[in-house]
Amino acid sequence: MRYKAIIIVSFLVINTFVVQAEAYARAIYKEVNMLGGYSDRNEWIGEKGMMLKNSVGFEYFDKFSNDYGDFLTVDLQMRVAYDSQQNSEDAWAVEFHNAWVEHKFGLGKTLRLGHFDPVFGLEPVLDTHGALLQTLAHENIGFKKDWGVGYRSYIGELDYEIAAQLGSGMSIRHKDDSFLLTARVGSTLGTDFQYGISALWGQTLKSMQARTLPVPDLISDDATRKERLGLDARYEIGSFGFKGEIAGGREESQPAGGGLFEIDYIVPKLQALQFKVQQTYWSNDLENSDAKTITLSHVISYKVTSYLTVRAGYFHDVYEESGNEDDQVFLQFYFFG
Repeated sequence: MRYKAIIIVSFLVINTFVVQAEAYARAIYKEVNMLGGYSDRNEWIGEKGMMLKNSVGFEYFDKFSNDYGDFLTVDLQMRVAYDSQQNSEDAWAVEFHNAWVEHKFGLGKTLRLGHFDPVFGLEPVLDTHGALLQTLAHENIGFKKDWGVGYRSYIGELDYEIAAQLGSGMSIRHKDDSFLLTARVGSTLGTDFQYGISALWGQTLKSMQARTLPVPDLISDDATRKERLGLDARYEIGSFGFKGEIAGGREESQPAGGGLFEIDYIVPKLQALQFKVQQTYWSNDLENSDAKTITLSHVISYKVTSYLTVRAGYFHDVYEESGNEDDQVFLQFYFFG
């Protein structure tokens, strides 16, 4: 009952915040995610992995300026989500996604504090929030965002970022000396070809649920040692977009790694319509040829309005370590605006 009260209060706070913010600011966005699908393994389902569930929430994003320009950026993104795979007591949860403040020192130098993307791979340069297709962030780190501090600047024509975080994911928790250090050097945004080199070192906690409240259960009280090096790239030519990333290192004492490759196509005469195909490979024990997961994914999306996108996806496990391959089909209605 205590957690249900927290969820109800959080929903009321979100609704009140949205109403008040819309009255005084333009930097408030409402979010509704409606998702349903069928899985050969679990039959009818209402979520895609741990991160994408039926939910309602908001994002408050704003910049503050003085006579010298912008000096502070604030981003708060929350939602109340329902996980159909949990029992009725644990199905509802509050999720903090972006929750950070960033101070700009000038000349491309910024300091960020709060809950944000670790700076490794494609995830920090793509917006996969609410998307059916994801990057390798979950395989590499175990979560998409973490609590901590980050710094961004540049070296010549290259941007670089470093971040020191708790290694706990969506919850604020420190256990078994958990921590996460990440760094990325890459080309500046805005060019047709973009690339990055990343490094990761840490001891991260593995949670059974992707949520902030109630505090998620841990799979183990022991943190998992992780070391990674990664390369990522994106290229756009005409109506086609190509993106990929590879990463390798160690998971505890075992060699681990994998890769992702994706092709996107926007229909020239109907640019609201987009097709995506993605192949992923991952292994937490590269010395064992059977310890791997290979997935082929197809997504069609149509932007009905500037706020509403409809997506359909088919996800096929080519190979799964446990031998329990799955096929999933999803339909998603995503509103953001």
